[in-house]
Amino acid sequence: MKRAGKMLGRNIENGRAGAFRRLKRHLARTRWIAIVVASVLIEAARCPAAGT
Repeated sequence: MKRAGKMLGRNIENGRAGAFRRLKRHLARTRWIAIVVASVLIEAARCPAAGT
Protein backbone atom coordinates (compact mmCIF):
# COMPACT_ATOMS: atom_id res chain seq x y z
CA MET A 1 0.00 0.00 0.00
CA LYS A 2 2.85 2.34 0.85
CA ARG A 3 4.35 1.85 -2.61
CA ALA A 4 0.98 2.58 -4.27
CA GLY A 5 0.73 5.80 -2.27
CA LYS A 6 4.20 6.86 -3.39
CA MET A 7 3.29 6.10 -7.02
CA LEU A 8 0.09 8.14 -6.69
CA GLY A 9 2.01 11.07 -5.20
CA ARG A 10 4.51 10.97 -8.05
CA ASN A 11 1.67 10.81 -10.58
CA ILE A 12 0.05 13.91 -9.04
CA GLU A 13 3.40 15.73 -9.17
CA ASN A 14 4.01 14.72 -12.79
CA GLY A 15 0.33 15.12 -13.63
CA ARG A 16 0.47 18.91 -13.67
CA ALA A 17 3.56 19.05 -15.91
CA GLY A 18 2.20 16.22 -18.08
CA ALA A 19 -1.18 17.89 -18.51
CA PHE A 20 0.50 21.20 -19.39
CA ARG A 21 2.77 19.46 -21.89
CA ARG A 22 -0.21 17.61 -23.38
CA LEU A 23 -2.18 20.86 -23.63
CA LYS A 24 0.76 22.61 -25.30
CA ARG A 25 1.12 19.74 -27.79
CA HIS A 26 -2.64 19.84 -28.48
CA LEU A 27 -2.53 23.61 -29.07
CA ALA A 28 0.43 23.22 -31.41
CA ARG A 29 -1.45 20.53 -33.37
CA THR A 30 -4.65 22.60 -33.62
CA ARG A 31 -2.61 25.65 -34.69
CA TRP A 32 -0.95 23.54 -37.41
CA ILE A 33 -4.38 22.31 -38.58
CA ALA A 34 -5.68 25.90 -38.61
CA ILE A 35 -2.68 27.03 -40.70
CA VAL A 36 -3.27 24.19 -43.20
CA VAL A 37 -7.00 24.94 -43.45
CA ALA A 38 -6.32 28.67 -43.87
CA SER A 39 -3.74 28.06 -46.61
CA VAL A 40 -6.15 25.71 -48.43
CA LEU A 41 -8.92 28.32 -48.21
CA ILE A 42 -6.55 31.02 -49.47
CA GLU A 43 -5.56 28.79 -52.40
CA ALA A 44 -9.23 28.05 -53.16
CA ALA A 45 -10.08 31.76 -53.03
CA ARG A 46 -7.10 32.65 -55.21
CA CYS A 47 -8.05 30.25 -58.01
CA PRO A 48 -11.64 28.97 -57.85
CA ALA A 49 -10.88 26.14 -60.31
CA ALA A 50 -8.66 24.46 -57.70
CA GLY A 51 -11.44 24.63 -55.12
CA THR A 52 -13.75 22.32 -57.07
